[in-house]
Amino acid sequence: MNIQIKRKLIEIISISDQKFKNVILSLRLFKPLEKIENTKLALLSFLIKDRNEKYPTKKEIRKLKDNLYGASFRTSLFGYGPLHTLELRLTAISETTVEEPLQLKQLQSLKDFLYYPLITEETLKEAKTNLASKLYRQNENPMNSSIKRSFQILGKDTDLGVSTQGELEDIEDISLTDMVSFHKQLVEEAPMILFVIGSFKDSLIESINEEFADHQPLPTTAQYNVFSSTEKLEVTETSLVNQATLVISYQTNRSIADENYYALRLASLILGQLPTSLLFQEVREKASLCYNISSSIVAFNGLMLITTSLDEKNVLRAIDLITKQVQRLKGGDFEEALIDGAKQLMLSNFDSIEDDEFSILSFVSDARMLNNPKKIDYLVSKYNEVTKEMIIEAVKDIELVLTYTLKGNSDEAVNE
Repeated sequence: MNIQIKRKLIEIISISDQKFKNVILSLRLFKPLEKIENTKLALLSFLIKDRNEKYPTKKEIRKLKDNLYGASFRTSLFGYGPLHTLELRLTAISETTVEEPLQLKQLQSLKDFLYYPLITEETLKEAKTNLASKLYRQNENPMNSSIKRSFQILGKDTDLGVSTQGELEDIEDISLTDMVSFHKQLVEEAPMILFVIGSFKDSLIESINEEFADHQPLPTTAQYNVFSSTEKLEVTETSLVNQATLVISYQTNRSIADENYYALRLASLILGQLPTSLLFQEVREKASLCYNISSSIVAFNGLMLITTSLDEKNVLRAIDLITKQVQRLKGGDFEEALIDGAKQLMLSNFDSIEDDEFSILSFVSDARMLNNPKKIDYLVSKYNEVTKEMIIEAVKDIELVLTYTLKGNSDEAVNE
């Protein structure tokens, strides 16, 4: 996988591979993750993908995509530690596949979406409706809302507590003038990277620097947080739910750039991501307290989460069992077979990366945010080198910082 990085006018990270039939243009803009501004960016994500000044109706946008041989266009929002990221992604058939000059048309359409969105009272009203509907749906999911609340509690007055998807409470206060000014500032000041993945001709890279305006570069320093707190919080809230939701947060005291991060990732798999994991076997299989339970690493914020849904009467027992499994992990009370299973799962993920454009995009974008352009072979070797002793070392400093429980607020409400 030959990665090319150019930082002339706009930073371009490209991987050309003729085995693919498509090309992905993933344009990413970065800004600090801040309250109010996060909702503006969420609204803009709807405004940008919907229509633009050159193609002012949804019908014309559909025709544009058809003329590009069924190209797809989407926007996404996500965070990298302190940064809020807006992605504009065009996926289209490669010019090398159809032998028709498509590259410049594809690039021009992406440029039109970025620079010329149709921002009017009508389109803003529609974007507000769509964003509100999306956030209502997310909030109605007990697990999604519980994780979000956990971040808000832990990250009060910091970027950890700010949602990348925006906030319902801020939507109506944002005016048309606000959005026009926000878009102008974003395209003029936000750092930008364009990832080009798939099958394309070299002339595409030359065209990018001709078509796109100058943008300040994203700093090459790694972009991540390491959460740290001296508190150990317990929070219980209520809602109209039939089951309790439990989110237990640990600070890992390690960054994603830590040399022992590879062992930490495997530790999370051993704890709660394998069918033979400690949590799955003890809390689900033996104690029958829940249908599913898992652990995960919030890589760019230095947290580990354990999540499950279960009957309210089982919450305290589950917390006790979860605590014991974490102590087992820290004490090395697990079989070598679990390490082997964790490595197999991790390495199988690496095996498939180079066969899928979207996996390549995810891999190289994460590497760029860490300023760590390691090759897959290197990462495979690092995971293979992990020993039981390294796993114990990696988890020795993890600390409980929040036990969050969402319960039903009454029998009557739950049964409505």
